[in-house]
Amino acid sequence: MRAKDNTSKQRREGTSILEWLVIGVLSAYIVFGLGLFVTKQWNALSDAQKEQIIQDIGRAAVETPMLT
Repeated sequence: MRAKDNTSKQRREGTSILEWLVIGVLSAYIVFGLGLFVTKQWNALSDAQKEQIIQDIGRAAVETPMLT
């Protein structure tokens, strides 16, 4: 019974390599999926719309500087 208690205690103390691998793979999947979505949406815009977005982002960056 004592060996089982030690094993469960060790299990709770750390994160296994498999858990880190799953977290990494899921994170990469989410980032890749969002990248594809944004690329598809950006390519669907007209040149005028793209130019307007770029101008708005530049204006917002000037008006609200990051706090340092």
